[in-house]
Amino acid sequence: MDHRSPRRSPRRARRERGAALIITMIVLIALAFLGMSTLATVMSDQQISGFQTRSRVAFHAAEAGLATVMGNLNGAGTPVISVASLGDTSLYPNGQPAYGPDVSVANPIEDLGAVGASGMNLRIGNGGPRYQVQYWKMNVQGTAPGGSMSRVEVAAGVLRGN
Repeated sequence: MDHRSPRRSPRRARRERGAALIITMIVLIALAFLGMSTLATVMSDQQISGFQTRSRVAFHAAEAGLATVMGNLNGAGTPVISVASLGDTSLYPNGQPAYGPDVSVANPIEDLGAVGASGMNLRIGNGGPRYQVQYWKMNVQGTAPGGSMSRVEVAAGVLRGN
């Protein structure tokens, strides 16, 4: 019994080499399409991430404006929302985030009135202090480099004695 493999004819071997080349080319083309679609997905994800980052920066700028205003609440006089930029210019080479009064609202600072502080109005012998809570509604707008904008509204109160 002869255990040698049967010899192929030259014509059949040439045909098989051509099939291998075609299959290899199809696989390479499929891999190229897969690579291109992956690249498109990554680029899209980067754009979405950039939009979300700018939105967060604008929101944090608006919150910083509110924190500044609320830090200056003292019960005497109307609070003021100033316009200010945030951050170091080296961190934001295309412009800094900023906050200021919300321009879409007619009155960014609104006096909501004062009410007696429940349980704090004890007047012994018709003397002594009387306490009230003065409420304010404040509308602040934060902007980020690239044009993203965030608006925040908050109502806050400050305790004051008469």
